[in-house]
Amino acid sequence: MPSGDLAVFKELLSKARHDLATPEAFRDNPSLVWEFYHYRRVLVSSKTPNSGHYALMELENLLTSANRNFTLATQNVDGFHSSIGSKNIIELHGNLFKVRCTKCGKVAENHANPICPALAGRGYAYLNALNRNNFVNRKSAWFLDCCYLQYPK
Repeated sequence: MPSGDLAVFKELLSKARHDLATPEAFRDNPSLVWEFYHYRRVLVSSKTPNSGHYALMELENLLTSANRNFTLATQNVDGFHSSIGSKNIIELHGNLFKVRCTKCGKVAENHANPICPALAGRGYAYLNALNRNNFVNRKSAWFLDCCYLQYPK
């Protein structure tokens, strides 16, 4: 977590979510978008499911054992519900660890950290970039294409 004023950090993160979590942002600057998601993946990777996740799993088990339907709709993007065994999950805002091929649309789960060498040692530079209205080097951009990671030439 960056040092400094937490309020400024939260404000920049809120702005980043609105500015970077879009197909248009990925089209315009894939490097910056990947850095944004890498930062979020690193944060989530250091966390574990909490008692709320387990309580919902217990409720699911209770209802399904009584032949009742159970669907869990979550705004969480951490994948914790599925990691502890919940089955019928709707991830309203997606999952940080699912990537989509830009060519064929195939979705795959990927927990590699960093997800590609270009992101090694990166963290929250995108917050500084937003603050300076400047973006990271586009030459470090990479994307998922044709069901494998492809790097620019």
